[in-house]
Amino acid sequence: MTYRYTHELPKLREEGLSFLLKYCREHDVRRLLELGTAEANTSIALARAFPEMQVDTIERDPAMIEKAKQHIAEAGLEDRIRLFEEDIAVFDGEGKYDLIFVDAGKAHNDDYFRMFRDRLSERGAFFFDNMVFHNMIYDPDAIENRSTRQMVRKIVRFREEITCEKDFTATFYDKIGDGILIVSRRNEYES
Repeated sequence: MTYRYTHELPKLREEGLSFLLKYCREHDVRRLLELGTAEANTSIALARAFPEMQVDTIERDPAMIEKAKQHIAEAGLEDRIRLFEEDIAVFDGEGKYDLIFVDAGKAHNDDYFRMFRDRLSERGAFFFDNMVFHNMIYDPDAIENRSTRQMVRKIVRFREEITCEKDFTATFYDKIGDGILIVSRRNEYES
């Protein structure tokens, strides 16, 4: 039994990963930033699928950092996956990204959007996972755990508020994986 199953680590569902790979292929993503590395499974899958892609990923948990380093080294991808060992709030990497994949603390999606919106390339987008949060967003009042209920309400609020961003377009994919939200820059032809 692996660490993931014994400690119930969250990870991108297979359907969500397939959708992410398809998105990267269709939009020619060359630079990707991942917020929340965990064991680096997604970073490794992306780097393997796209030999031209540079993946930067941020993780602050020391146990996850060690697992991620081990997995990246075993995959032989140290030259294409840069692991930043720090809190997302202090990340100061260079350059712009074609895609920012957000798989970190769901209650902070709005914060991540605000922090990183200027780090997107002209054709860049955000890819948020867990946007239906195990279908809990459909009835937050039925959630018994107070902190989970608050987090789910923040996800719902973020989904509602992001549609008001004048420079971005939000597209929901509620039936893919655990729900995916893509927030992309509006092009000059959109109203």
